[in-house]
Amino acid sequence: MEDTEEIFEDALDDVVEATEINISALNNNKPVLSSSRSFKLKSRKSDKHHDSCEDISLEQGLAEAQEAIDLFFNNQFEESREVAQRHCDRSIYHALGCGTFHYLRAVMTFDQEHIEHASSVLSQSVATIERFRRKSGGLVDTIGKMVRKQDYDSYTEMEIHAELVYAECLLLKAMLTVCEDETLVSFVKAGLKVRQCYMSFRTCWDILQTRDWVGRQDRYKNQFEGGVRLGVGTFNLVMSLLPPRITKLMEFIGFTGSRDAGMAMLLSCYRDQTCLRQFLASIILLGYNLFLTHHTGQGASSDYKLVKEILDTKLEKYPHGAFYLFFQGRFSLVQGHCAEAAAWYLKANRSQSEWPQFHHVACWEMVWAASYRCMWREALVQATRLLEQSRWSPCLYSYLKAAYYCMLQAELTPAELSDQQHLMAAVPGLKQRIAGKSLPMEKFAIRKADRWGKQGDRLTLP
Repeated sequence: MEDTEEIFEDALDDVVEATEINISALNNNKPVLSSSRSFKLKSRKSDKHHDSCEDISLEQGLAEAQEAIDLFFNNQFEESREVAQRHCDRSIYHALGCGTFHYLRAVMTFDQEHIEHASSVLSQSVATIERFRRKSGGLVDTIGKMVRKQDYDSYTEMEIHAELVYAECLLLKAMLTVCEDETLVSFVKAGLKVRQCYMSFRTCWDILQTRDWVGRQDRYKNQFEGGVRLGVGTFNLVMSLLPPRITKLMEFIGFTGSRDAGMAMLLSCYRDQTCLRQFLASIILLGYNLFLTHHTGQGASSDYKLVKEILDTKLEKYPHGAFYLFFQGRFSLVQGHCAEAAAWYLKANRSQSEWPQFHHVACWEMVWAASYRCMWREALVQATRLLEQSRWSPCLYSYLKAAYYCMLQAELTPAELSDQQHLMAAVPGLKQRIAGKSLPMEKFAIRKADRWGKQGDRLTLP
């Protein structure tokens, strides 16, 4: 009997020790072995009580989130990440910030290891945020919601913010799912997660409209309202850009979209200078007016006055911020000032070296800034750098480099001619599939490479 008790005590010690190791690994954002055991142990009442004693307040979470944002846009990426990671297992805003950093690194590098790690971190972030959300009462509560109006006044301020942050983190997780593998299944999974995220934003919108804000005297209503308007506004804006046939299908499964409503909500968030998410509203508005409208053939609808206002304000606050310097370059490019745009892109790249992957975005833009001016050698330099350093689309980069060789055909060296033939031959084998589908630009590159071979190693219009 004594031997049995000793064996049981030893086993219990091993479980406790394993739990401590797992919690330590989680705090350091490292992959966790036997994570299911650690999360099961956390669900016990004693652990819940221990966690709640150490939870970070909403006030501290918001303050440190703003600190991390300021560091980030001043190109102090590592310091910003450390602030976000500091309490990522005990604060909803720290959890969101930590997940966002790993998400950005994954989409910039397109490295499968980074994508898998980002997915793991985002799953941990969602689990942390879930702990702060209003707990469901089970089947009785679900049925009750069908027959009576939800009482959002009973939610604490932390619970409504947790609902909002949960939706935001889920959206990052959904977008990353498409990159995790190349099958149609991943696309379907991402679609389901986006819908779940959309429904969470709808819940937040209901809270914003029906909660007794005066009676509750919530301190951070403007932060919640800004986040809700940002999320719902972005969904409306993206939906309005889809083709009518797809829009009808999306509306059938519960999505709605209005460009005017979306822009109004985003502008409302941007105009609130005290809102934590104001910076994100500015980036979405810049991205919409400088990229989306031009790529969808609606460039005439771009609001350049708003773009100039945002860039002037942000560059005054973050004069060396790589992101806003990049957008300033794009603003010059869409207005036809190619040399000025290239100078801004170069300045953005020189402003920071911690994230070399961000340089590739500017390099892509510099390729076209040089092409529009028929500066083929300069375009060739940027295309070569992309091919050597970026993982986004080796197929397209190979074709672009070979195409620029075509524009310089008469002055190519024997080594460059050999490189051109090798690049064109390699293009078809480098095709990628995202969510089960080939990329249109890569299809174009493959057709042109095939035509180059059939026409005796030449292209009339590369």
